[in-house]
Amino acid sequence: MATEVFDRLVVSLKQSERDELLGRLSQQSDLSMEPLYQKSAEDKPRNIEEEYGKLPFLLRIWYFLLGIFFSKPPAKTYEDSLIAKIGRGINQDSPGYYQYTQALLLPQMCQSLVDLKESVRFFYNALDMSVNKDKGAFYAFMASFEMPEIHNKLSLLSCAEEFARESPGVNMHRLKQMAVDQSAECFAAIDAAQRERMYRNVRSLICLKELSAFLFDRLITAFQFDTTHQGNTCSAAAVKGQLSALNDILYSMREVPSSALLSTLFIFSLHEQFENDNGRINSELQQLLAKTEKSLTIIRTFNRMVPLTLILRCANKNMSYEPRELSGGEDWFSVFRNYWKDKLEDVYHDYVIAKKQQEIQNAFEVFFGGAELTKMEGIDSDDDADRLPLENTLMLSFIQTFYKRIFLAEMNQVLRPILIDGDFVKKENRTAFAEAYNELIKVDDLVAALLKKTAPLGDYGKRFHQIKMDVVSPPIRHRKMQILREDLHTESTNIIDHYRDSLESMNAVIIGILRPVDDGPYNTLHNLSQMMGKSNREFMETLHTTSEKLKLAVDLVENISDVESEG
Repeated sequence: MATEVFDRLVVSLKQSERDELLGRLSQQSDLSMEPLYQKSAEDKPRNIEEEYGKLPFLLRIWYFLLGIFFSKPPAKTYEDSLIAKIGRGINQDSPGYYQYTQALLLPQMCQSLVDLKESVRFFYNALDMSVNKDKGAFYAFMASFEMPEIHNKLSLLSCAEEFARESPGVNMHRLKQMAVDQSAECFAAIDAAQRERMYRNVRSLICLKELSAFLFDRLITAFQFDTTHQGNTCSAAAVKGQLSALNDILYSMREVPSSALLSTLFIFSLHEQFENDNGRINSELQQLLAKTEKSLTIIRTFNRMVPLTLILRCANKNMSYEPRELSGGEDWFSVFRNYWKDKLEDVYHDYVIAKKQQEIQNAFEVFFGGAELTKMEGIDSDDDADRLPLENTLMLSFIQTFYKRIFLAEMNQVLRPILIDGDFVKKENRTAFAEAYNELIKVDDLVAALLKKTAPLGDYGKRFHQIKMDVVSPPIRHRKMQILREDLHTESTNIIDHYRDSLESMNAVIIGILRPVDDGPYNTLHNLSQMMGKSNREFMETLHTTSEKLKLAVDLVENISDVESEG
């Protein structure tokens, strides 16, 4: 259901509506473009071995002697002195976060983590209701803001009916190939600037996902109340791995999310809930934008106030430590392209099927003289969850309608006299005629018997109900249901195959009677000109009509089989 909502949103939202959304975001939000994370000179990693080698000679002698005293390499002794200096600087410049001498995270750090957790949590819900449900549609909708011309062209190609009007005279299969070729041109037309904007948006999205899903609770619960500091404290060594992961996320999330990304994120999540309520969407949008401003401010403040990189250097006793850039985002183009490829495939598959179905319905109108197909009660309804679904319903409905309205009412008036009185030139033609006639006569009973079996009290219906009631594991239930469907499919297919063969055989015999071919497999009747006496002329006309309708029936059966197998 969610995918359908997003799919409609991607294609149906007009350019003017997208522009209006961006304008509304600009009016209702005053997001600061100040970077969320600003790397300072102190954050730059340092190569201790190289620095130590450049120290004055006497200073290196000093660290050499200290190294002997502490049983450490001189370069490590030098690094420890730098770390001690950083620790004293943290105590002086950022009091309340970290105490270097005890390697302890202080209450202010705990409170800052709690504030950060609460500020980004709302992003999690928006992400879960949008990109986590349909990443391809999310990227496609975001692209509609960043590259509207390409999006509008792809949207046109994905609307088969409209594209067909733009391409008059093109057959269904050629139309699909044209759409595929032109979509490839659209993908190739994406320029470097557009690719860069999309990549940056996806990078921001990844960072938002990582930050909102970060396990803050596991980190925060490591803090315990400390009477000395009158608050919650924690050993930095106990959580340095978690802090390092958080630092990587914050470092990677340097840029403020773009309007295109925020538009996509919020509109996607809101449209599933309030698809037809623009007033509610506007109200919710204002609240989300207000939360966004607050959240980004807290993130920016956390990064400015908490020297996390320096704390981790102290905790790891490693001056070369630096946060790592999160990976990801490079696949945005393949996800975007595959979304449109799959959409075009589905759209034109459905379009071809719909066209074929319409052609079949039109043929039914002519073939049955406007009469409706026989309804199979309890089978055609998709709302009956307690009834076993049956495949090939259109074919079975056609068989029953053909039997009642064409075979019994019209054809049998010609075929039965031939069966009884026809003097076939070739005995094998009589055998073929009799077998085909018998199959066509009994097919209605076979279909009725099948439908009876699928009813709740029928053999298949009882098996279906028993499988639903059995207390078994899902894989076993699935396998039993699969076997039941296969049995039902085999029986219905067997009826249809015999019916198709009988139509074709009967048609071939009748053509042979009307237009015999020397040395051909089918021949005429010895008594064809005397079959009905004075009414023989009318009989012959009806026989010609029967031949034409048999040919049409054979064609319809083939077309119905194609549609039901592809659908």
